[in-house]
Amino acid sequence: MPPRRVPLWRRALSIVLLVLCCLAAPVALVTGWARTILLNQDDYLQAVAPVATDAQIQYLIAEAVTDQVVNAAVGDTSTATQAVQARLLREVVDSAAQDVVASPVFAETWRQANAGLYRVLAAGISAGWGEPVVLDLSPIASELQAELDAVRDTLPIDLQIAPEDLQVQLLDATTADTVRRALQNLDRAFIVSAVVALVCAVLGIGLSGDRLRALMRLCFGLAIGATVLIAALVGAQWWAAGESGSQASAVLLEAVLDAVTQGLRVASIAAAAVSLLLAALFAGLGALRGSVARPAAG
Repeated sequence: MPPRRVPLWRRALSIVLLVLCCLAAPVALVTGWARTILLNQDDYLQAVAPVATDAQIQYLIAEAVTDQVVNAAVGDTSTATQAVQARLLREVVDSAAQDVVASPVFAETWRQANAGLYRVLAAGISAGWGEPVVLDLSPIASELQAELDAVRDTLPIDLQIAPEDLQVQLLDATTADTVRRALQNLDRAFIVSAVVALVCAVLGIGLSGDRLRALMRLCFGLAIGATVLIAALVGAQWWAAGESGSQASAVLLEAVLDAVTQGLRVASIAAAAVSLLLAALFAGLGALRGSVARPAAG
């Protein structure tokens, strides 16, 4: 029996629907993840907690703390003397900051700082409207000062650390409000994107004359969508770091984003891999079906 011909409009509509599904599915993945992590304080704090014990991240945080302290103490290095003082001060402060950040007490400071960040950015959302996002590391000021007092004879200037020197602005008010606006629409975006992805997938496969081929196209498109999502996450992190305003805030923001989005990156990679495997499976089944149909037709 000759294969049933499908009208051109149905084939075209099937392809359009499959493309819409591949566009909506990554949005559903991101918004679903964000609803789980970003709108639940306990889950958020659990996600960022490992940062406090990661040696590489500790190094970056110590660098950020050093930048804050040195900039507050020396300011713009407009003269050669100030430049030398800043370099010497940076070496001593960095060593002290590394010790403090690596100490057990820092884990609780990191948790408290992120709890405060969460309250301003996500908890109640409207409560923090119009305010910048600040990571408050001031609880370690006394420990850092004690470390520096122990080596005071090596300091080029008399250094007294004020708590406000360790309050790092991660996002200005405008950028923070953009994030808050996005968080407000998370539920709606998740429901709409999930429904669109599901409906388009069902209709796209149903309207196709060759459902195996439609499934192969769908899975291949989902693999591409997941790959694009990974690239978009990297781009969003780069954009957020660029909006932070200083090297110290960029370092800390990247550390937070790395920790928070780790699960999403793993899920995206897994989705891309599974989609490619399914696409290969459906392609193989299609080829097998064709090889069986040819002898039968002969």
